[in-house]
Amino acid sequence: MKTIREISNDTIANDTLLASKQVETVKESAIEAAKANLNMRDVVSTRGLSSGTQTYEYRIVDTDSTEGARIVRKGSDYPMVEMEKTTTKVDLHKIGEAFELYREDILSSQESDGGDLQTQSAMMASRQVAEKENDIIINGDSDWEIDGLVDVAGSSVSSDQTNGWDEDDAGADAVQGDVLKAMQAVPDAFANGPFTLVVPRTEFIHLQAIDTNVDRDILDVLNETANIEQIVWDPDMPEDTAVLVNTMEEVVEYVMSEDINVVPVEDGDDEVEEFKVRTRGALVAYQPDGIVELTGI
Repeated sequence: MKTIREISNDTIANDTLLASKQVETVKESAIEAAKANLNMRDVVSTRGLSSGTQTYEYRIVDTDSTEGARIVRKGSDYPMVEMEKTTTKVDLHKIGEAFELYREDILSSQESDGGDLQTQSAMMASRQVAEKENDIIINGDSDWEIDGLVDVAGSSVSSDQTNGWDEDDAGADAVQGDVLKAMQAVPDAFANGPFTLVVPRTEFIHLQAIDTNVDRDILDVLNETANIEQIVWDPDMPEDTAVLVNTMEEVVEYVMSEDINVVPVEDGDDEVEEFKVRTRGALVAYQPDGIVELTGI
């Protein structure tokens, strides 16, 4: 599977009007725009699969099946980590968006050695693909029967606030109490984290407010909470809802058979050069108990 870094070394256009420098300009614009917006890849780790893979099968570990490791006497049995006998399958869905470059713009750019080629359409297409990936990782897609982090969360807890953090003007103690409540819902096997807290934009802004009782912003207090690795916001998070994610690979990851890629479309129209931006992947929750939904924030 090609990675984002490797894609920059690929050629995306052969029989097109684009000169090699223009090809590089288009690629760099598209890939950099995507990289800047792939927010949820900072939350869940990614793993590449063989190119063309469309279905991924995995087994879930039964965390209640073992008493844990112990000192083993000679000739005695080892404690066993058991796995479900039936595999779980997820489909890797393709996310895509197309963009065009006009013939006149390409030819005009070639007069200046490709330096002024307008690539706004490439950047917008890539950003939209990245944003759709973020949305699917968080919320899934009911039309395609895809589950996101909010759907697969092993447990859900409610905030102790009446109307949410912002409306109740919740201070550091109150917000931290809600987060610790979510952490307590995680089984012992995953309690050590590391954790990432994903919140909506409004709540993230509230976290930057100064709590005069401690003369620090709430975000600063939360960042010192044990095992909290990072706190991020995403516009696709449901309103008044956060998700606490144990980010270990054995808990959850995003598998991909194609990273963000840019490919030409041969449509026979010599007035435009058309391209597709695409990626293919799926969220895999091996241990949903390591993910907690926090509502009412």
